[in-house]
Amino acid sequence: MHTVMTRGNAILAYSLSVLSVLTFCCFASTFFYDYRTDARINTVKVLVKNVPDFSASREKNDLGFITFDLGTDLNPLFNWNVKQLFLYLTAEYTTEQNALNQVVLWDKIILRGENANLDFKNMNTKYYFWDDGNGLKGHRNVTLTLSWNIIPNAGLLPSVFAHGQHSFKFPEAYIESPELQLTYLTEEDKQGIAVLGLNRPKARNSFSQSLVHQLLDAVDLLSHDKNVRVVILRSLVPGIFCAGADLKERATFTPQEVSRFVSKLRQMMVNIEQMPTPVVAAIDGAALGGGLEMALACDMRVVATNARLGLVETKLGIIPGAGGTQRLPRILNPAVAKELIFTARQLSGEEAKALGLVNHAVQPNDAGDAAYRRALQLAMEIVPNGPVGVRMAKKAIDRGLQVDLGTGYAIEEACYAQVIPTKDRLEGLRAFAEKRKPNFIGE
Repeated sequence: MHTVMTRGNAILAYSLSVLSVLTFCCFASTFFYDYRTDARINTVKVLVKNVPDFSASREKNDLGFITFDLGTDLNPLFNWNVKQLFLYLTAEYTTEQNALNQVVLWDKIILRGENANLDFKNMNTKYYFWDDGNGLKGHRNVTLTLSWNIIPNAGLLPSVFAHGQHSFKFPEAYIESPELQLTYLTEEDKQGIAVLGLNRPKARNSFSQSLVHQLLDAVDLLSHDKNVRVVILRSLVPGIFCAGADLKERATFTPQEVSRFVSKLRQMMVNIEQMPTPVVAAIDGAALGGGLEMALACDMRVVATNARLGLVETKLGIIPGAGGTQRLPRILNPAVAKELIFTARQLSGEEAKALGLVNHAVQPNDAGDAAYRRALQLAMEIVPNGPVGVRMAKKAIDRGLQVDLGTGYAIEEACYAQVIPTKDRLEGLRAFAEKRKPNFIGE
């Protein structure tokens, strides 16, 4: 009996020794391989915002947003012993408080057999670029580095830094302006609500080139902020929501400049429409021309009954050029939309509600913010719900409206598939079983 066990142990020990030697030989055959390669990194847009950090009990901190290009060919790194690469893009910088700050901004896993020749354009960071010491604004030397961990089939392989880093600086000023104010509501029942306030009182909130650029930057920032669950677009000027284009400024444009401006304005409307979170327009005053077009780009509209709404461009010998001719007939009966555009008719808030142009019409109050208050109530109804589910529902509806019903079902199925593996779905089931309110985290 002992002889059999002894022989068995000996055979096992010998087999393990052989396997160990083979594994070491396999590992050694690729250990000295040069896993470095060149990478091209370039920053396209760099913004910095001073905002509250909802993830901790801190005051306002610097939050950086970077749009970047990245190119590198990692295909040659996949020898027989490389199973996958784990890529990560880091930012390194120094501050008075810390000699070295390192933040992971983006990562990606590439498996054997996948295309590893990367050529990414206008990429946004996946993770927040926080600095709780307000050290980003005006920082002149932030370095981006692409690195990767190599996951082998046998043994251990090194972490590698790519040849080719990129340094950049943050702007000297935060992206905020008296013309556009971005506010993050911090009350417990309102966390997750962001408010964009138009504030050009002398120009009736009309669209200047400056305001359009500020709106583009703010919408870009909000679109990549996973803490934001609802956006409210409102006016901070009593009696006016937005009067459309700044005609005084436009009178100075050449025809080519007009075309470029309208194209940029149209893109801004599209960006609002494509924001992943619901957007509510709070219309407490006149929304004319481009002002109404901006409201049409929002998911929902709340209006005060004394507000005036209209696409009035034909009175100026032009047409609605920022999406109005396309969005209005998709919201209303096409014949009704044509009548409103052809006649340049202005509607009251009550008339707009009767036609189905807005979700809610409320009586004005002395403060002149009745529509905003109702929009805030609507946002507070959305915030407690699962943010991933709300985003996917918006995507399914918006994309489904552009295709036939069968394709729409396929879009819905694809969006539903994205909520199945989420923590929020499991939390919803647990909360239902335990008869309590769910605590959704957006994951």
